[in-house]
Amino acid sequence: MKDQRTKEQVLALAKAMAERYWGNSQVSARLASETLVAGLTSSRFTVEVRSGTTTYNVSDPSYVQLYVDHSFSSGIDRVSIAWQGEFSHGR
Repeated sequence: MKDQRTKEQVLALAKAMAERYWGNSQVSARLASETLVAGLTSSRFTVEVRSGTTTYNVSDPSYVQLYVDHSFSSGIDRVSIAWQGEFSHGR
């Protein structure tokens, strides 16, 4: 790629990836997908820029981390999505 994706393109791609790859049949993550998409759609996220990577953090009490990372270097435009649930271990 000659130019990096715009914020709107990054968020649209992140939503599409979550809806496609975070289904119940793949990773039991349908709620993570719905939460990420809803947070991005309604702009309920914070933005952090560090070392050439922009991170869009979606806040939700059910998740420790729910975010989109975007970086562009040497013509490579990279977008990734990630989540980590809040799992309690009772003893």
